Amino acid sequence: MAEEHVQAVFERSALVFDHGELSHPFVETRLGLYVPDPAGGWFRGLRPVGHYRLITRLDGTDEDDYLVLD
Repeated sequence: MAEEHVQAVFERSALVFDHGELSHPFVETRLGLYVPDPAGGWFRGLRPVGHYRLITRLDGTDEDDYLVLD
């Protein structure tokens, strides 16, 4: 399926104070990546294909990001 069919859907945002690897608080934002499911077998007719995770410092600067494809 072509990338123009992939939809990014906001899933969550969290303020993390205590993390095993990072020694400072940060904001974690996660977007789910979905493609249409015409058969309707998935919730809201969207089949999950992965997610994008963004980590930012409290001042808004990017710390890291991840793209995970299932």
